[in-house]
Amino acid sequence: MKRTRIGARPLALALVVGCASAARLPAQGAPLAVDQYVTLRGTDTLATERVEREGRSLRSVLVRRAERLQFALHLDRGVDERVDSLAMDVRFVGSDTVFQRASVRLEGDTARLRIAQGSAAPRSLSVASRADALPFVNLAVPTYEQIVRRARALGLDGAADVRVPVFLPEGARTVTATLRRLGADSVLLTLGAEMRLAVAPDGRVLGAVVPAQGLCIVRPPAPCAVRAPIATDYAAPAGAPYDAVDATITGSGGARLAGTLTLPRTRGADARVPAVLLLTGSGAQDRDEAIPGIPGYRPFRQLADTLSRRGIAVLRLDDRGVGGSAVGTEQATLEVLARDAARAIAWLRARPEVRADRVAIVGHSEGGIVATMVASQDSSLAAIALLAAPARTGRRVSDYQIRHAVALDPSIAPAARDSAAQAAIAMRDALAATDPQLRIFLDHDPAPRLRGVRAPVLIVQGETDRQVTADQAAELEAHLRAGGNRDVTRHVIPRTNHLLLEDSSGEVAGYAALPSKAVHPALLGLVADWLVTRTH
Repeated sequence: MKRTRIGARPLALALVVGCASAARLPAQGAPLAVDQYVTLRGTDTLATERVEREGRSLRSVLVRRAERLQFALHLDRGVDERVDSLAMDVRFVGSDTVFQRASVRLEGDTARLRIAQGSAAPRSLSVASRADALPFVNLAVPTYEQIVRRARALGLDGAADVRVPVFLPEGARTVTATLRRLGADSVLLTLGAEMRLAVAPDGRVLGAVVPAQGLCIVRPPAPCAVRAPIATDYAAPAGAPYDAVDATITGSGGARLAGTLTLPRTRGADARVPAVLLLTGSGAQDRDEAIPGIPGYRPFRQLADTLSRRGIAVLRLDDRGVGGSAVGTEQATLEVLARDAARAIAWLRARPEVRADRVAIVGHSEGGIVATMVASQDSSLAAIALLAAPARTGRRVSDYQIRHAVALDPSIAPAARDSAAQAAIAMRDALAATDPQLRIFLDHDPAPRLRGVRAPVLIVQGETDRQVTADQAAELEAHLRAGGNRDVTRHVIPRTNHLLLEDSSGEVAGYAALPSKAVHPALLGLVADWLVTRTH
C-alpha cells in the first residue's frame, strides 16, 4: 500500500503506465529548445524534468522522486493541437534498464494501450475514452502544455471556460479539464485541483502553482511562488499538559526517521508513562498524516493531543522521504516499514520517561497491516489499535477499489465498465511484475499475521468507508479469534469514511469538500478510552 497511494491517503492505486520508446525523432523545421523544470512543495523537490521542443515534437525526461521512477516521454502535436499518441520508457532511478515500455494511442472514443514488461512480448488493451481526449501524465509539463494548447485551439482566448477531455493512463480513465484565461500570460487549469499556469505566447509553460497542494513548478533559478500549506510546526498547543520534543530514529538500513514525541508532564509514581507509536497509511505523508489537497486534515496531531492529555506519550514519524526523514537505500515495502516500526518501538522502550512494558501501536489503513506484522513478532506489546485496516489481500482490496471507481465514473458507459476495470487491473499487474513494493502489497495476506497476535486488539472501522469496506472489521476479528486471541474489541462508527472523518457518502472524490477535516470525535474518545484501560 505504501507509495502506491493506497491507505489514509486514498486507498486506491495510482497506476504508473510507461509507454513505447522515446527515441529522438528528426527535427520538423524548427530548432531544438530545452527547458528544465523542478516541482517543489515548500523546499522539498518532488520531481525534476528536462523538456525538449523540436518543431511539433515534445520530449522529456521526468524523475518523480518519491516513486523513484524516471519517465522518458514523447508526444507529437497534431492538427488543431490534438495528440494522437503518447510514448514513454520507464526506469527505476539509477538503473539503465527499461522495465516498462508502452504506448497510448487515442482513436476516436477508444484508448489503445500497448504495454511491454522488460523483454516480454507486448500486451494490447483497449478502454473507452472520449473523442479528442489528450493523454496526461502527472507532473509532466508537456502534457499540461498540450492541454493549454488544445484549449486555445478551441477558443480559450474568449471569456467562456473551455473543457478538454483528458485520458489518464494512471487508472485508465477519462476526465474533463476545465480552463479559463486569467490574463494574456496566465491560465487557470482545473484537473482535480486548481492549477495556475504561466504561459508564453507560443504556448510554452513557464511555471505553475497549485495553491491547495502547496506545489510549484518552476524553471530554476526562479523561486517557488507559494508556501506548502501543510504545517511544519509540531509544538504542543498553548496550555497543553504535555511537551512536544523532536525525535530521531534509525530505521531499517540506517535510514534517518524524524518525528515528534509528546510527553505528558504528569507521570506515575515511578515517573514513567505508557507510550503509543502511530503508523500512517500509504502515500508520502508527514508525521501528522496530512494529505495535500485536504487542508486542515491532521489526524495524527489530533490523536497525539488526545492521548497525551490522557497520560500517554505518543511518537509519530515522517514517512521516508518526507519532512525530516530520509528516503533511505531500501524500497519502502511492507517488510521494511515493519522493521522501521520495530526500531521505533525499541526506541520508545529505551526512553527513561516510558514504561517499557506498556508500549502500544495505533495503525491507520496500511499502518494497520504494519502494526499487525510487528505485533505478531513482538509478544511484549501492550495493545494494538487497527483503524480502517484491511482484512483481505492487497489484490482483493485493490480490485474492489478499481471496480468501484470505474462504476462511479460518468465518462465510462455502463457497457464499457467491465472492460475498463479489467484494463486497469491488467496495467496494475504489469507494473507489479517489476515493482517489489507493489507486488508484495498485492500478495500480502493479513490473516496469518493476525492469527499470531496475542496483544489486546481494538478494531475501528467507518461505516461509509469506500476504500476498506466496513465488513472487513468482522473479518479482522474472526482471524484474531481463530488464533486464540480473546481480547478483541470491534466498533463500526456510523457516517465515518476511510479518513476517519464524518461523511455520509464516504466517496474519495468528496473528501476535500467535507465541511470538517477533524477526526470523528466519537472515534477519538473510543480509541483513547480503550488505550487507557489497556496501558495503565
